[in-house]
Amino acid sequence: MKAQKNKLIQLSKKNQNRPDHEVLEKRPRRKFIAKYTLCVLQETENCTAPGEVGALLRQEGLYSSNLTAWRKQKEQGILQGVTLKMRQVENKKVTLELRKELLSKQTSIKT
Repeated sequence: MKAQKNKLIQLSKKNQNRPDHEVLEKRPRRKFIAKYTLCVLQETENCTAPGEVGALLRQEGLYSSNLTAWRKQKEQGILQGVTLKMRQVENKKVTLELRKELLSKQTSIKT
C-alpha cells in the first residue's frame, strides 16, 4: 500500500511541472528555392550505396515526396533557376508591350 501511495505522489509531482495544455503556434511552411532543390537532386543522383538517399533526406529534414515532386518539376523544366520575381517582371514587360501595340493600332485606325 505504501509503495502505491509513493508512486501516486511521485506522479502528481511530475505532473505539476508540466505546463497547461496550450496550443503552440503553427510553423510556416518551408519554401525551397530552385537552386537548393537542384543541389539536393544532384546529391541524390550521386548516392550509390544503399541507405545514402535516406540518410541525406534525414540530414536535410526532407521527405521522399519532396524528391518525387522536384524530379517531376525538373523534367517539366520548371526548376530552371528562374525565380518568381523574375517571371513577374517578364510578364509585366510583355503586358506593357502589348498595351503599346494596342494603343498604336487604335491610333492608326482613328486617323
